[in-house]
Amino acid sequence: MSTKGKTEPSGTGLPAPKGVYASARRLVEPLVIKYEKFIKFCLIGLLNTVLNIIIYNALMHLGLHYIPAYAVGFILTWLNAFRLNAKHVFKSSGKRAMVKYFALYMSSLLLGNWLLFLLVDVAGMNKTLAQFPVIAVTMTVNYTGSKFWVFK
Repeated sequence: MSTKGKTEPSGTGLPAPKGVYASARRLVEPLVIKYEKFIKFCLIGLLNTVLNIIIYNALMHLGLHYIPAYAVGFILTWLNAFRLNAKHVFKSSGKRAMVKYFALYMSSLLLGNWLLFLLVDVAGMNKTLAQFPVIAVTMTVNYTGSKFWVFK
């Protein structure tokens, strides 16, 4: 049986995949569709995390204490996160959403600073490494708040 001229049922116009690739795609594609918003949010979060880490480490290298360095990086990246998430993830924006997003991110900033303090000053964790569990917590808070409050 020839597959010439056959296209995917998804309507992409691409040729129907064959073999192992087709099997893997049939398994993965529904997950990507189901979790598309979360995946996009994570990719945008990854971009902002890289920017935040660069700013955080640069400011600490210049002699700024790690708490204000974290705050400056967080604040500088929130607008970028809002714009990208509003456009590509939640397909919604406006002044009200921006105010809510700012409030959510500032709450996250306070939570992140508190966690950073606990990990560095109380638990003795490395200042750079401590940022990663803090990011995991604040990213979860930000996604949940964005999905169910800011952009609902």
